[in-house]
Amino acid sequence: MNQKLNFPPNLMPMTPTQWPHTEPRLVVEMVLACPEAAITVPAFPRLEKLAVERMLQGMPCAVIDREHSKAYFDTSDPGRVEAELTAFYEHFLAEDLDHFAVPREASPGFYLSLDALRQGSWRGRFISVSQNGPISFGMRVMDQDGRPIFYHEQMRDAVIKTLVMKARWLYSALCQAAPGAIIGNRIAEPLLTLQGTAFASLPRADVLAAINEVLQATPGPTTVHCCANIDWPLLYESVTDIIHFDAFEFADKLCLYPQELQAYLDRGGMVAWGIVPANSDKLLGETVDSLIARFERGLAAWEAHGLDRRQVLEASFLQPSCSLSTMTEELAERAFRWTNEIAVQLQEMYSVG
Repeated sequence: MNQKLNFPPNLMPMTPTQWPHTEPRLVVEMVLACPEAAITVPAFPRLEKLAVERMLQGMPCAVIDREHSKAYFDTSDPGRVEAELTAFYEHFLAEDLDHFAVPREASPGFYLSLDALRQGSWRGRFISVSQNGPISFGMRVMDQDGRPIFYHEQMRDAVIKTLVMKARWLYSALCQAAPGAIIGNRIAEPLLTLQGTAFASLPRADVLAAINEVLQATPGPTTVHCCANIDWPLLYESVTDIIHFDAFEFADKLCLYPQELQAYLDRGGMVAWGIVPANSDKLLGETVDSLIARFERGLAAWEAHGLDRRQVLEASFLQPSCSLSTMTEELAERAFRWTNEIAVQLQEMYSVG
C-alpha cells in the first residue's frame, strides 16, 4: 500500500519530466540509475504525434484528427453529448480503469519505463508520473468553435473526472511495476497564469476545486508544476504536497506571501526548486557554481521574509525548472547532470541529506 512521503527531501534531486530524445532507452536507464534521486517517469514529446492524445482516451466527444495533428471536442450535437456523457459516467462510476488506459503508441516512454522498473527493486523510492492538469488542459483544448472546453460546464466535469481516472490508471500501472515504491501524482499547470487576468474567466474557487479533485485521485504524494509567476497562495491553499516552481526566474516571488507560505510549510508542504534553467540560451550562460549562488540568493530572500532556513532546506527538492523537451539532447543531459551535482554540493554545504 502506498503512502505519503515519510522522509524529508533535504535537497534531494528530482529527475526531469520531459526529454528531447528520440531514443528513450538511454534516458530511462540514466533516470533509473540515480540512487539518490526522486524519479519522475520520463516522457518524450517528440515521439508523440499528438501531445494531448494520451489524455483523450476515454473522454466523451473527443475528436483526434491525426492528419492535421489536432484534437478538439465536438459538442455541436446535443444528442451526441448526452449519449456520450451517459456512457462516460457509467465507466467512471464503475471504476473502469481500462477504459481510460493510456495507449502504448501515445506514450512509449511510459511503457518503456514500466518494463525497466519491473527489473529492479524500488521499495521506499519516490516515483512520480506527470500528466496535464485540469486548468491547462481545459484551457488549451477547444470545442469545435474554438472555445476552451473548460468553459463548457458539462464537459468540464467530464474532463476533470477523466484526468482523475488517468491518474488512477497510471498509479495502478506503476504500483504493479514497482511494488513497495511511493507512487506520486504530478500535474503540470503552466496556464495557471491565466487565473485572475483579463484573458480568462476562471473563478478562483473553480480552479482550486478542479486541481484538488485531480490531486486527490490517488493516495500518494502530489505535485503541482507551474513554471511561471502565478497567484502562489492558490497553490498554498490546495491539497498538493509539493510545488515545483521555476526557481531560476521566480525564487523571490513565492516568499512575497510569507504567512501563506509558512502555513503551507507548517502543514508539511514541500517545494521543488527548479534551479537549473530548461532554456538552452540560459543554461549556456550558467555554471554549477553560478546556479548554486542563485539558489543561495533565493534562500536568502525567503529568510528575509521570515522563513526558517532549516525548515525550508528540509522541505526542498532540486529539479530543472521545466520540461527539457525543447533543448538539444546534449544540453538536456547537462541540465540533468548539473541538477544532481548541485544537490550533492548543497547538501554538503548545509549539512542535510
